[in-house]
Amino acid sequence: MNISIIIPSFNEGKNVVTLATRIQSVLQPMTLTYDIWFIDDSTDNTPTLLAELAAAHNNIHFIHRTTTRGLGSAVVTGFQQSTGEYVIVMDADLQHPPELLPQMITHLQQDADLVIPSRFMAGGSDGGLNIFRKLVSWVARCIGRIFIKKFRTLSDCTGGYFGLRRSVIEGVNLDPLSWKILMEIIVKGKAKRIDEVPYHFVARDAGQSKMNLREQWNYLRHVVQLYRYHP
Repeated sequence: MNISIIIPSFNEGKNVVTLATRIQSVLQPMTLTYDIWFIDDSTDNTPTLLAELAAAHNNIHFIHRTTTRGLGSAVVTGFQQSTGEYVIVMDADLQHPPELLPQMITHLQQDADLVIPSRFMAGGSDGGLNIFRKLVSWVARCIGRIFIKKFRTLSDCTGGYFGLRRSVIEGVNLDPLSWKILMEIIVKGKAKRIDEVPYHFVARDAGQSKMNLREQWNYLRHVVQLYRYHP
């Protein structure tokens, strides 16, 4: 089993080394081959740290982008550069626990096309987000379900942590307007079986959240674009 892990990063120098170490610790006992792709848009010392990681580990790679930015496009770049039969996407800020990877991989091995860790199903947790963040997240999910029928059976269609078979996105034109590329994969991709697994979202310990009004506006534009999409 060959897995590629795609990790968009932006000014996460305090987290990337810790994340890579935790991923390796979790996956090393498993019978599989894997590589890690950091797609980095940073303006701090993160590229230096990633270069050191890549030099020390032949299964860790990074691409530092200077002309194109954005989480959604970073994931697309990772899809294009990686070669794993299975692909897992996660954030670099340690809010997505690597310890969930074995469970996600098991679902993919058991014929799931797309695996989505959910904060909002039984057994999951949103990590104690403040009232404002809870409200923003709830409104975003409701808007998505109102416009997009495929989202109505899912408890967490706006997450950034997911795994899939590469066949789900082969030949699919992905052009995300927002950071919520999972929504586009659900709408445009070829996933027939989608599994959700509960997980505990982890509050940030280092760095700053990338959530802002511009990204919220891009999310709304993205939902409208997907609503207009006809396979």
